[in-house]
Amino acid sequence: MLRRTIGDDRLRLEVSRLCLGTMNFGTRTDEATSFAILDRFRDAGGTFLDTSNNYNQWHWRRQSARSPSWPRPGRRG
Repeated sequence: MLRRTIGDDRLRLEVSRLCLGTMNFGTRTDEATSFAILDRFRDAGGTFLDTSNNYNQWHWRRQSARSPSWPRPGRRG
């Protein structure tokens, strides 16, 4: 999968060019299917997840504890 660098002079991060949106994870998409999608995305080389805290009932901290290989999102600014 193609990669790109995001960030600024203080923080630079190399991520996949494709970003997987997680808006329906935990609501319309059940847990098993959500993890299957995440696994397939990671296996294809994906590293960029959109985990906006405004998305429905997705609980990133609880879910990411089951997949420790995913980087933890952080807040800046």
